[in-house]
Amino acid sequence: MGEDKGLMLYQGKPMMEHVIDAVLPLTNRILISSNSDAYKQFNYPIFTDKILDKGPLGGIVTALAHSQSEINWILSCDSPLITTAMLQILIDQLGEYDAVVPQTGEKIHPLIAVYRKSILNRLEEHVALNRLRMRDVLDGLNVNYFNVSSKDHVYFRNFNSKADL
Repeated sequence: MGEDKGLMLYQGKPMMEHVIDAVLPLTNRILISSNSDAYKQFNYPIFTDKILDKGPLGGIVTALAHSQSEINWILSCDSPLITTAMLQILIDQLGEYDAVVPQTGEKIHPLIAVYRKSILNRLEEHVALNRLRMRDVLDGLNVNYFNVSSKDHVYFRNFNSKADL
């Protein structure tokens, strides 16, 4: 998009703010994994990637490493349509699984998901070996691929171009 997606405006406010608004009714323990100081405007702790240039997996590892909680939502800043109700549904699906990853048809959404902190060492091993493809990482975990109803697919739409806004 040529600029930081989380800071781009959607319906008059940064996409990141939409994500925060969905989380706040459930918890105020929010951490931001970003290599940009521009996210300071949201007044939550910001952590830069422990190891740079490791893509989304690097961000997940950073977030889990700094989290004080065993159960964590990992939410991409470019998913402003996610709702509090859907976040609650995802957490309710965790049970004994390592993670809950929503699935819409054949597409999985590992960046709008729930992860246990206890899997951090396994994720760090993937980073160390430069095995960064999320589907490969998830194959080694006990994952609940939660099938999202077709009416709820909209919540998992991410924005990848200015035309999407």
